[in-house]
Amino acid sequence: MSPAISIHTPFHDERRKLMPIENVYPIAEVIDVLRSYDFGKQRRISFEYIMFKGINDTQRHVKELRGCSMGCAAAST
Repeated sequence: MSPAISIHTPFHDERRKLMPIENVYPIAEVIDVLRSYDFGKQRRISFEYIMFKGINDTQRHVKELRGCSMGCAAAST
């Protein structure tokens, strides 16, 4: 199993509008759990981000996403 985490915006209020699951599983908590999880035998985890023009495509979003990913090893394809 290779889990995929849909982010789409790193900001709580924006994410709640795009993804109601934010009310149940806030992305900040999900990232914290991932940072503490032992992925020793886990093949990979994917972070998904769909860009919506004028909604989640600013430099502000890029900077915050970078901060969210700190502490998580990453490879891009």
